[in-house]
Amino acid sequence: YVERDQPYKCLIQKKNCSVDKKNNIKDRKLYEMFEMINDYKDKNSNNFFTYDSFNILCKNDNQCLVYDEHSDTIIFRDSDHLTYEGVITLLSSFKEFLRKNNLLN
Repeated sequence: YVERDQPYKCLIQKKNCSVDKKNNIKDRKLYEMFEMINDYKDKNSNNFFTYDSFNILCKNDNQCLVYDEHSDTIIFRDSDHLTYEGVITLLSSFKEFLRKNNLLN
C-alpha cells in the first residue's frame, strides 16, 4: 500500500503499488457523487451514459494500481489525476464502451 500521491517511490523501487478501491472512494467522498449520477441516469436513461473507470483501473481484489511494475507505468500522478500513460490504459475499454452504446461508429 502506498499513498496515492507518491507513485514515484514505487517507480524507483520497481514494485507494484496500489490503493484500496473502497477506501479511496470513501476517503474522497465519492459515494454521494456516484449516487447522484446514478439517480440522474435513472431519470434520463435514454441519453445519459456513464463510464466507470474504477472497474478498469481497480481489477484485482479491489486494488487500484498506482504503479504497475509489469508495464513500468505510473497510473496516477497524484491523489486525483491519471498520468498520460494511465489514461492510455483506459483507451481500449473506453472505445468498447462507446461502441456498445452506439456512440462510436
